[in-house]
Amino acid sequence: MSDPSPHDWTYRALVLGVVAVALLFGLWLWRSIGSDGGADEYPISWFIIGAAIMGSVANESYRRAGLLHPTTGRIAAYLCWKSAVSIIFAFLLYLMLVAGLIGGDMFPKFVARPLPEGTYWNMQRFLTDVEPATHRDIAKILVWSFIAGYAERFVPNLVGRIIKSVEQEGAGRQA
Repeated sequence: MSDPSPHDWTYRALVLGVVAVALLFGLWLWRSIGSDGGADEYPISWFIIGAAIMGSVANESYRRAGLLHPTTGRIAAYLCWKSAVSIIFAFLLYLMLVAGLIGGDMFPKFVARPLPEGTYWNMQRFLTDVEPATHRDIAKILVWSFIAGYAERFVPNLVGRIIKSVEQEGAGRQA
């Protein structure tokens, strides 16, 4: 077995750094939730982001970036890119779940808080007032967000299946 190259040590250090930042963020969030404010201060979207990043970082030990001329900056950019993609996929999955495009017992169900008189739905209300129906649904959305970050092709494959299903339905109606 060969000795690890400087690239391997840099890569490991950066992954460890991302994990350390995520753990510190988790500690801060845990202390904030445990204190007077409670979890109501934090919309589910924050936890979706955290679960997606943790899934992406957890899978880093199985991936190897094929970076040309790896430098600390390029490795850091790669990790940031992978985290951003995992967040995008987790939110796309969240939107598909809320919209009812996918469902079943394995997927969470969502409810919306009633709107005060004279108000309307906007993105801020959508991100803060649409929430999982039960504690089990909270766990389900966090698991699916982790999976969206961990398995890079899961959400794109799911979108492909939905598109194929819609196309087949359209072809069946035309026949």
